[in-house]
Amino acid sequence: MTHTFTATIGIDISKQYLDLYHSTLKQTQRYQNNACGLKLLSAFIAKNTVDCVVFEPSGGYEKKLLKFLCENGIPFSMVHALQVRKFAQAKGIIAKTDLIDAALLAEYGLKMQPKLTSIETALTSNDLRCWVQRRTQVTNLIRLEKQYLEHQDNPIIIASIKKNLDSLKSQILTIDQEIQRCIHETDNLQRKATLLNTEKGIGKVCTSILLSQLPELGQLNNKEIAALVGVAPHNRESGSWKGYQKTSGGRKTVRCALYMATISASRYNSKIKSFYDRLIAKGKKKKVALTACMRKLLIILNATLKLHFYHKDAQT
Repeated sequence: MTHTFTATIGIDISKQYLDLYHSTLKQTQRYQNNACGLKLLSAFIAKNTVDCVVFEPSGGYEKKLLKFLCENGIPFSMVHALQVRKFAQAKGIIAKTDLIDAALLAEYGLKMQPKLTSIETALTSNDLRCWVQRRTQVTNLIRLEKQYLEHQDNPIIIASIKKNLDSLKSQILTIDQEIQRCIHETDNLQRKATLLNTEKGIGKVCTSILLSQLPELGQLNNKEIAALVGVAPHNRESGSWKGYQKTSGGRKTVRCALYMATISASRYNSKIKSFYDRLIAKGKKKKVALTACMRKLLIILNATLKLHFYHKDAQT
């Protein structure tokens, strides 16, 4: 079913505020990012024609707005920040403020006509992201407790730490079950997970992190996805001086998961193993070779989803 937006609302989300711009009225509003602010937003939407509310994920600050839109049946599109930024660059927009971003999101909705985000997909993706984040938190707590245990000789404290470790490990099992439930409840997530798992080295933990923390996978080109994760090499040159290329920035959680997957892939995945062996034979340092393999593995995964998920969906 096709749709055409003629009136959109762009909302820039922060911890405290929801900055709004209506494309037809050319009007801006600022509401508190709380129940009171959402009540005022509801009244504004009820009084004005709105075909689609356009916003970006904002590190969890979008949860209240997302719940409000779903509960009230208001059509919305949760778009990728990188795609909106590219749209801004194409228009020559360099300045960045909350109100400029809100207006940009509204215009992006009009010009690009993004797909509406289904309520099921939005809520499940948000749920999955929360469980994956919680798993990372509990995993870090386990690592810290193990470090404390190494330096303890007090039997009471040792018993306390071991008891806490047992509890945390039990939580991991429960969290893993919830993560798999989130993935299997949504057809799109299940299809993506199946495709990602076909690549040797990519296990359930890495898959869940990629699905929740890297929704752009399969929708960007190779350079863009590598830069987003932080595995794209950057030149370091000044005059006649030329330094080593370095990677920097990107999404740390995704990069860490990809690193562990690459270590496994460099042993058991024939494509990655042969690439790694060639780099080592050329005299590359192991860390440099692994980083290059991380980028190659990411590009393979990006191409897999692009070809077998997004391309097929576009044909149907």
